[in-house]
Amino acid sequence: MRCSALLLLLSLAGCSRQQDAGALRRVAILPFENLSPDLAGGVDAGAVRLALWESLQAQPAIYAALTNHRRDLPELHAAYVVDGYVTPGVFHLRLNDQQLNCAGTLETCAPRLVSDLAGRIGVTARPVPNVETLRTLSGARTPAEVESALVTATKTDATFAAVWLARAAEASTRGGVPAALEILRLAPLGQMTPYDAAMLTLRMAELQQDRPGHRTAIIALARLAPADVDLQLRAAREAALGRDFATAAEIYDRLLLVAKQPAVLNQAAYVAALMGDRQKAEQMATAAEAGAPNEPQFADTHGDIAYFFGDYAAAARLFEKAAGMNPSFLNGLPIWKAAMASQLAGETSRAEGSFRQFADLRTKAGAPNTLLLEAVWDWQGGRKEAAYEKLQRAISSSERGKALFLYSLMALNQRDFGTAEKTRRDIDPNAIESVFLRCLMDGVAPPANLPVPPEGIQALHQFLRGDAKGATASLRAAQLKMDPFTEGQWRKLDLLLAGKKEPGVFPPSPDDWLAVLLR
Repeated sequence: MRCSALLLLLSLAGCSRQQDAGALRRVAILPFENLSPDLAGGVDAGAVRLALWESLQAQPAIYAALTNHRRDLPELHAAYVVDGYVTPGVFHLRLNDQQLNCAGTLETCAPRLVSDLAGRIGVTARPVPNVETLRTLSGARTPAEVESALVTATKTDATFAAVWLARAAEASTRGGVPAALEILRLAPLGQMTPYDAAMLTLRMAELQQDRPGHRTAIIALARLAPADVDLQLRAAREAALGRDFATAAEIYDRLLLVAKQPAVLNQAAYVAALMGDRQKAEQMATAAEAGAPNEPQFADTHGDIAYFFGDYAAAARLFEKAAGMNPSFLNGLPIWKAAMASQLAGETSRAEGSFRQFADLRTKAGAPNTLLLEAVWDWQGGRKEAAYEKLQRAISSSERGKALFLYSLMALNQRDFGTAEKTRRDIDPNAIESVFLRCLMDGVAPPANLPVPPEGIQALHQFLRGDAKGATASLRAAQLKMDPFTEGQWRKLDLLLAGKKEPGVFPPSPDDWLAVLLR
């Protein structure tokens, strides 16, 4: 990877898609054209561009992004745009409609232009890297010269994260991850600004695939660059993945000050729900829906929040609203969730209507029959005998394997281990369903290809055998490998182990095998 491409990647990695123009100021720096007959003018144009970008890093109120095309500007929502060109001995730059010109060499003009730009947008510029460093990072070296030039750069500009990242990227092309890490460990983190040190710490954690270290580093970096919307979103996500919902909420609260977007409000609503803060979750979900009233995903989220806190009647109507905007949204899942919510609300006729609508969608999508779906629907509604009858019919169809799997899960739900084992033996022993059931019932270690953490299977085995303490410990280990936003009914297992029942879970999908086991 050429160094200039690396720096472009570093800049664009933080681009957010939308922002409130009055709150967050973004500076977009376009490429500068070289109108000089001397090819060195193109090198100097690139070097000045990088000097401007580097000088604006770690600012609390702005975020600087390198972008290659003017057509990208509407998406970037930039408050400031820097463009221009170079002629012999003169840098002709422009900040929106203001001129930023400098006659002279790169050595004299780079610091002047940086100071001028920073002053006009009201920030304090970072120091300007050495001119030779700028030329190296902007791709002025041949492949044979890059390594030596980067070694020099990390000596003369040792406190800039960008030069270490570039040198590590170059080293990785020759020696892979070990070579890159060897370089990054040479960086004097203690002498750097917190922002630069955090950038390198984050990169080392990425290379080492150190998830806890990566989580800590990206959260620290996000606190140092609050105007970087994309970074805030990534940090909030990482905090939530680590089940540190308080930190995720803190990041979303900070982010909403500068980017009150429906998508951000949407995620903040889920985090608030997982923290048990109903009032805040409802406020966030309502605001997200109001911000995009024609988008089904936000009505669907609002329905999830209502369902989570046990307001099933309201949830059903919100799911119906989402489905009304687009019946095929999420393959019709809101319709199923409306049926589930109506059933829990005691609105039997409404529930059956939604279920039939969803079953029709499955048929139109090419399902061979709806027996399995009907069995799950009856099972979730407490109609056990009807569920068993439909599964018996499905066993004689092309859905035999899945029907036997569900029948075994229903038997395990009733702690009828004999029937569960007998049913399992009727499944192809090489089928994943048979392997999974054996691990679940016997507590044996699962094969690596099962899409469930082994600790999760162990937790279920212990739960079914009445070992609540062991199941809780196993589930805690499994949850570290799960996305809390998509963990489904694993949260219900958590509540059952704690002696609690719904509310407190999001609605299950019709294909969620765990919902059948834990009904």
